[in-house]
Amino acid sequence: MSTQSVAQCASSLRSLSSTASTLRRTILDTEPKVEWIDGFASTHFRKQWAENRERYNNILYASDTAAAKLAATIKYYLSLQGDMKQPDAVDDMIAEIGALSVKLQRLDFDQSADLSSLKTSFELITRGLTAAFDERERAISIELGAAHEEVAALDQQLKEINAQIRKDTEEATRHVVSRTSATITSLFGHRNKGSEAAVAEEAAPEADTKDRKTKERKAAELARSKAEAIDHATKMLSGGGGIRESHEAQRRDIQERLEIAQARLIRATSAARASDRGDLDAVLHAEREIQRGLDTVIEHLKMFPNVTQQLNKQTVNYLNALETFKADSKSKTAHAELR
Repeated sequence: MSTQSVAQCASSLRSLSSTASTLRRTILDTEPKVEWIDGFASTHFRKQWAENRERYNNILYASDTAAAKLAATIKYYLSLQGDMKQPDAVDDMIAEIGALSVKLQRLDFDQSADLSSLKTSFELITRGLTAAFDERERAISIELGAAHEEVAALDQQLKEINAQIRKDTEEATRHVVSRTSATITSLFGHRNKGSEAAVAEEAAPEADTKDRKTKERKAAELARSKAEAIDHATKMLSGGGGIRESHEAQRRDIQERLEIAQARLIRATSAARASDRGDLDAVLHAEREIQRGLDTVIEHLKMFPNVTQQLNKQTVNYLNALETFKADSKSKTAHAELR
């Protein structure tokens, strides 16, 4: 291998190491944001993201292992080079170089298929996250609008039924006042007549017992009428009418439905506030960085097959040189023996 090739290889290795480390950190740091979106949109992409993280780590491990084997092979190859002053050792050297060539051919650095598959998987995850997030946002918007409308409608119904109940109360009050006034007038009218009868009785002490019993009976009837008027007034003012009871039942029903609708509005408002696209935008940005990082890793990994190919070519050349050296040594030995 040339000095230039070695320098390029070292530079590519440093760049690959930096890119791989940054990429690993980006994938790991983005995972909690994916998990948050899962919770918001009721999805399960975090599991796929974690699987991709493991796949990426496995690819790096395989690449590191192959790189370590290549480095060991290069080191061993360099240790074999030198002047062959011992012709008897040529056969051993040829065997060593041959085995080294076989090892080089077995080294596999082709991770392009796995890395391309990983790129596609990350892209599909972000597409799915975006679609689910947007769908959840639309659902929240619809839910929030419906909750606002329902609360407004029920609030208006409550105002109307309360107004109707106040109207019922006012009408009942007017009716009670009217009935009470009529009753009082009737009672005072009877009382006046009773007073006149009392005067007549004093003026005519000769009234008989029959007239007295008649007066007592009328007084009892007046007392009963007064009690009935007071009871009727009490029932009317306390809402004892059937219509008022129906309106009160409607008011309670509307109030209960309004409280339920307000609870839904609170939940929808809270969900709308939680709908922050910041995490989604961060995931999308990270995914673009991951795509670029994987492209860089794919490009740098091409270095290893190239280095392997160069080394294998030099190994073959070295092996041919040893074969030639061996043949020359045998030829010289044969000529020496002929002399």
